Amino acid sequence: MKKAFTLIELLLALTMLTVLIIAIMPSIGTSWRTWRKLAQASDINQTKNIVMTRLVNDLRGASQIVNGSTSSEVSFILSGETLNYTLINSKVRRKKGGAVGYLTNENEIKTLLFDYPTGKMISIKLDDLATTLVLRN
Repeated sequence: MKKAFTLIELLLALTMLTVLIIAIMPSIGTSWRTWRKLAQASDINQTKNIVMTRLVNDLRGASQIVNGSTSSEVSFILSGETLNYTLINSKVRRKKGGAVGYLTNENEIKTLLFDYPTGKMISIKLDDLATTLVLRN
């Protein structure tokens, strides 16, 4: 005689599996939402680091900071061309000559501030990142 599961045993196993899946689903949803939030925060932090690195590299090679630079905008001379960084509509704008490019998407950066302690020194605050540097040239 063959051994097999009875219909009652199969229904009981299916019911237990269903209860187990229903119990696990909320934690899977919570884990997914947490992962998405962490991934978004990581993307924004990476964007901030890239923008800060680009800005610092450009400024280190600059020969001078242009008069008229403000706390919300910096203009400087790099390899004979004027570069300008500013925050417009929560996007970091980089202007080189006549070319304009945005380094971020809207609302990725909340603050971009500049301070000029001396003629060749500049302090930069980009949201929670901050640095001070001296122009090399």
